[in-house]
Amino acid sequence: MLNELFATLPADFVWWSLIVLIAAGFAAGYIDAIAGGGGMIQALALLMAGVPPVATLATNKVVSMCGTTTAVIKYTRGRAINWHLAAACILPCLLASALGSRLVMLLNTTLVNWLIILCIPVALAMVFIRPKKQANNKENPSRGSAIALLTPIGFYDGLLGPGTGTYMAIAANKYLNMRFLRATGLAKPLNLATNIGAAVMFIVAGQVLWVIALPMAAASVLGAYWGSHSAIARGDDFIKKIMLIMLLVMLLVKVGNDFMRHHLHKIVAISACVFINGKHKVASLGEVDDDEKVLVEKFFNLIENYQPVLVSWNGNGFDLPVLHYRALLHGVVAPTYWDVGHFDSQRKWANYLSRFQWQHVDLMDVIAGYQARAVAPLNDMAKLCGFPGKLETDGSAVLDLYQADNVQAIRDYCETDVLNTYLLYLRFELMRGLLLPAAYEARLAMLRDYLSQQEKAHFTEFLAAWPDNN
Repeated sequence: MLNELFATLPADFVWWSLIVLIAAGFAAGYIDAIAGGGGMIQALALLMAGVPPVATLATNKVVSMCGTTTAVIKYTRGRAINWHLAAACILPCLLASALGSRLVMLLNTTLVNWLIILCIPVALAMVFIRPKKQANNKENPSRGSAIALLTPIGFYDGLLGPGTGTYMAIAANKYLNMRFLRATGLAKPLNLATNIGAAVMFIVAGQVLWVIALPMAAASVLGAYWGSHSAIARGDDFIKKIMLIMLLVMLLVKVGNDFMRHHLHKIVAISACVFINGKHKVASLGEVDDDEKVLVEKFFNLIENYQPVLVSWNGNGFDLPVLHYRALLHGVVAPTYWDVGHFDSQRKWANYLSRFQWQHVDLMDVIAGYQARAVAPLNDMAKLCGFPGKLETDGSAVLDLYQADNVQAIRDYCETDVLNTYLLYLRFELMRGLLLPAAYEARLAMLRDYLSQQEKAHFTEFLAAWPDNN
């Protein structure tokens, strides 16, 4: 029973990175207590440590909940929270957050990222707009006004997330006539309520990495205590400066390329279209629940045992570097793949690593004449040549599928990708005279026949999108 509450650490987690995560928890707690946005720091640190996306969200919520609880206690003692308004807004914000969480599951990740980006400049502009002064320069005591103002931001918290506490504080400062200190104080219990709701769901689902979450939470509590003390002691100008810095950091992070560097990717599917002994086979290596090391070993064992001509589209730019880094991480031995003449002198001229040879053919690279400005996407070229191209799924959907624990859909998508690559390779072989027209047509017919016999939905869909005259 206890084991079900503990999500499994990724196999490639490096324990010294826990020190970095604890430091990130402290920094996030400090900043979040003053201006909000600390969760972004924690999320980035967890992802860079190799924690899977869903476990990152779960662990981040639990850690944030602990830090925000400390901030609420500290702000309450400093009489910086208007509990009259906070109590009225908690339930509407919780319900709105839950609605946003349901809606975000229906949205594309790219759209979500752009919505977050568009919100940040609006918040920056709001910081510089002077609030409308009320009579006697007093806070607006209207619960209705507070609910109408903050509930949409609660919806944003469930839908998008980053910067919720910051946006609530800015809104309260501008439209409820609150000082930044009091506005930040009002945002804390509302932020805590939405954090608790999400954290409970993640805990019940067993997605929290407690061995990481507990020390990070302790650091977050210390950071939040210090941050709250700093905000209360140094006042509005200090809070406003930290708020501006965090909004600018959020904007830079989101506008910058959020596609992870090669060494940070995790391999969950490797698919291949093989033609051997006059027969086709299209499949994904291993099983759906195989870990990364098993998949990488199977790929390099395939190279070791059969020494095939390897064909890819942008393999030199992405697929193979990722495989190299992950093989290095897991200690996968692959002497044939790495041999450039050390063991077999013939490999000096026919190997998988040298660019201008034919043991590995990166079609995108070769057809573009090795000119980066001339490259074309696989989907575009496949459709131009009359092949199906990508179907309902493309690369931008892979993260969403992984977060939904739908690795099988990723495998199916990769299998249609290798089919497109193989069809373009056949056309390339025809173009350079190594495959005669009759042989080319025969190979296409064999592939159609093979796919029609497999009784798999994604192959059936691929065939339906493949015109008979191509």
